[in-house]
Amino acid sequence: MKTAIPGAASALLWAGICALAQGQTPQVHFHHVHVNSQYPELAIEWYTKHFACERAKFGGEDALRVGGAWILFDKVDRPAPWRITTALYHIGWGATDPKADYRKFLDMGARIQSPLMDLGEGLPLPLGQRFFMYLWGPDNVIIEDITASSNEYNHVHLLSEDPVAAGEWYAKEFGFPRRAAPASKAPRYFNGNQIGPTSGFNIDNVNVPIFPIELARDLFPEDWKGREHPDSPRGHALDHFAFRCDDLDAMLARLRKDGVKIVEEPQMRNHGAMRSAFIEGPDRVAIELVDGAAKQ
Repeated sequence: MKTAIPGAASALLWAGICALAQGQTPQVHFHHVHVNSQYPELAIEWYTKHFACERAKFGGEDALRVGGAWILFDKVDRPAPWRITTALYHIGWGATDPKADYRKFLDMGARIQSPLMDLGEGLPLPLGQRFFMYLWGPDNVIIEDITASSNEYNHVHLLSEDPVAAGEWYAKEFGFPRRAAPASKAPRYFNGNQIGPTSGFNIDNVNVPIFPIELARDLFPEDWKGREHPDSPRGHALDHFAFRCDDLDAMLARLRKDGVKIVEEPQMRNHGAMRSAFIEGPDRVAIELVDGAAKQ
């Protein structure tokens, strides 16, 4: 398994990825990322020690508050699958001083998935300005720490068999601003691994870059032997992410007309804290849609 370097380009390349037209207002807000964990209490303790987040209650259960969003946990009896065979790649936090973070993580005995590196070593940038690293978090979730203007929760990184088409799908179905100019479909590379074409969107200060699935094939070749398409992330350590919308039923009716697959019809979840449904996005990504302002 190669070192997972290229995904770190997400924050750096954001200006190029999202050269967006103005005037569109997204129809959803970012709500949560959901993790399947064998030991949620230990996982929550780990996250609060390593990153900017706080323990809070959601639906009566312990969860993590990350800025204006959540990380929710389901307890599972055995380790959840975690290898990068789905299009839900990793999550990440910003770092105002990534060098200090790296020293801190080493002192804490964190499992380093990819050591601190300078983005200028693989991209046309001045050296010494932007850095990144990856940790193995609880349940083998990959977590990126990357130079940013704050230490807050920063992104969810997706992969796609057609990143440009996936970006257009999210723009169409949820109202994210489209690019001001057509996206290039030409392959691009970072240190020999394919990171383009790219697309993505930003929602409530959470970046969602979309890179080609070839990145996973390059970085994790053993996991992709004989595999043609990404798995569904349901049941994996990183299970799904969720948007909140003002009128779930109206949104589902529109999505049905567009041919979007409704995986689970609306029901109350998390001990009555929210009413939600599941749809399938591009590359089998699972997206939960939460109705209105979910209770805590």
